[in-house]
Amino acid sequence: MLSNNIILEDTTFLKQLCSDIKSYYKINKHEISLYNYISLFINQLDCEYKKKILNEYSEKCINKNILNKLNKFDGDQLTIICYTILN
Repeated sequence: MLSNNIILEDTTFLKQLCSDIKSYYKINKHEISLYNYISLFINQLDCEYKKKILNEYSEKCINKNILNKLNKFDGDQLTIICYTILN
């Protein structure tokens, strides 16, 4: 759903973030779920960097209202986006 809303190759920040998460998750395989790992990873990011990623996503996504729709879910928007892309 969300992963179909964007062409990851057309992004810079989001593509790098997902790549980093995927690499670190494989290296640091913990007893936690992928969603929880993504959430912890993203919570450690600088707020301004997270805003850049969300702005890039909102500019390049097909459905321009998707970020407003994500507000109804529990959790960080960026965590939800990355999880749907990586899962």
